Amino acid sequence: MEESESVNSDFKDIANPIDNMEDINTESKKNTIPTEEVKELLRSCINNDSKKDVKLTEEAKELLRIIYERKKDVNPTEEVMEFLSIIYERKKDVIPNDVRELLSILNDCKKDEIPTEEVKELLSVIYERKKHVIPPVDKESLNTIYKRKKTSLTDFIEEYDDIMDKQKDVNPTGYVAGDLDFQKRPRPRLRKTPSKSIWVAYLLWFVGGWFGLHLLYLRRDRQAFILFTTIGGYLGCGLMRDFIRIPAYVRDINASDDYIAELTQKMKKHRKPPFSLIRFVSQILVGNSWSILMIAAVPTEEVFGLSWTSLTLLSPIGTAIGVWTIGNIGREQGQLKWAMIGAYIVLPFSFFHPPLANWSAISCALLFTSRGKEWRRTPYPDSPFCKRFMTLMMCVVVFNSFWGSALYFNATVTDSQGERIKLRDAAKNFLNSPMFLEFKENLKVIFNDARENGWTNAWTNFVELLDPLGEGHALKVLGLTSGATQDEISSAYRKLAKEWHPDRHSFENKDEAHKRFMEIQEAYEKLSDIKNRRKRKNTKLQEQDVNSG
Repeated sequence: MEESESVNSDFKDIANPIDNMEDINTESKKNTIPTEEVKELLRSCINNDSKKDVKLTEEAKELLRIIYERKKDVNPTEEVMEFLSIIYERKKDVIPNDVRELLSILNDCKKDEIPTEEVKELLSVIYERKKHVIPPVDKESLNTIYKRKKTSLTDFIEEYDDIMDKQKDVNPTGYVAGDLDFQKRPRPRLRKTPSKSIWVAYLLWFVGGWFGLHLLYLRRDRQAFILFTTIGGYLGCGLMRDFIRIPAYVRDINASDDYIAELTQKMKKHRKPPFSLIRFVSQILVGNSWSILMIAAVPTEEVFGLSWTSLTLLSPIGTAIGVWTIGNIGREQGQLKWAMIGAYIVLPFSFFHPPLANWSAISCALLFTSRGKEWRRTPYPDSPFCKRFMTLMMCVVVFNSFWGSALYFNATVTDSQGERIKLRDAAKNFLNSPMFLEFKENLKVIFNDARENGWTNAWTNFVELLDPLGEGHALKVLGLTSGATQDEISSAYRKLAKEWHPDRHSFENKDEAHKRFMEIQEAYEKLSDIKNRRKRKNTKLQEQDVNSG
């Protein structure tokens, strides 16, 4: 009795009464577990601070059958491991190698060797050690301790510590030495050879940084989408920051030892990710811009005979998704519900004072940062590149569809008279304008010329259409066509110069006449110069032919 009271006092902080567990006896094949012992074990394992009712799940029943019935060669299932993690961490997370080893010992032992109270003692040792990571458990040493039937929890811990001090303070796979509290460390992962190169990342940054290629390579798909949709992170600011941060990104994806050690220290020091001004401001900017885009995409006119203006009430969703997307980049994550609550909490007040809607992004980012943000403890998902790329492309299509709707239904242009015209109507008129029709006709001529005479002649004709010498424009000013002689050029010049001489016009039109006169004179000089150069070139070629003959 004294031993039982001593152990129970050690577990008084984690005991919790449970009254509805009688069905374990009926489900156990061997019927070797008295109901009171089942209750006693669970009282020792369940968090006393939990306010939720504890329900005996199938996983818990399986765990109890393994411990009490001592089934030989029984490997605990993943569900059992999940339940043990509740004992170890008071939450569903991962099962440490130390507790995994405990199960193996319990499975291999006979029923009478380890009384229930000693099972509690072992769990207490694992739970109460706070200073060092427990090295891999030595079966022989622990069995020796158990067989001695220790009656004092203090003696048990002291002997266990003596055995552990003789071993190196090694760590379970994937962990860094430190506090056993798993809320302060990342979830374990197997060590792997670094597969991402910093040089490849920088090369992709130079080649396709504006499209986020370097971030796709480093499996930062959300960040790549943000970079692409904000034109390089707001005119290249995000792109320049990536240039500095690429080494850290590579160490992160490769899970290098120094990075994991640094990350572990951060997780131990901060229960939640510390506040980042850059991330917070980015959440506000992106959330606000996506909200404005959703409002701009809603047609202000009736479409199919229906009014769609009520869809503007969904604009806070754009804010929430923007804040949530940035909040889930890298080693941080958070729930979307907090972003949604923060985005919509301002909406009722905006009905009375519309400018308050601009505070939606700020309230959303504040609530997400204060309530929804936490460390990402799971490894990055190892999804195939094709799946990641298709998902990203679908997001890009949805994003561009909002832009398309905004430009088609709501975008306008203003002419010189101050009249606002729908962009779609202005684009239609542009396609029917003389300038575009002429350009279209020239392209058709080039294409037909290339098809008939080859691309070399087509390129020559294309250069002529560009009029690099200004000959075409000069002929147009003088009202002449291609191939005009020098006499025709001189005649047209004299006629137009006489007509537009400033002395022949009134004072009101003198400036316009002077401008027109100078344009005519410049066209004449340009055409005369071109004619003279061609004449000299032809004369030189003729002399060379005569000399060669």
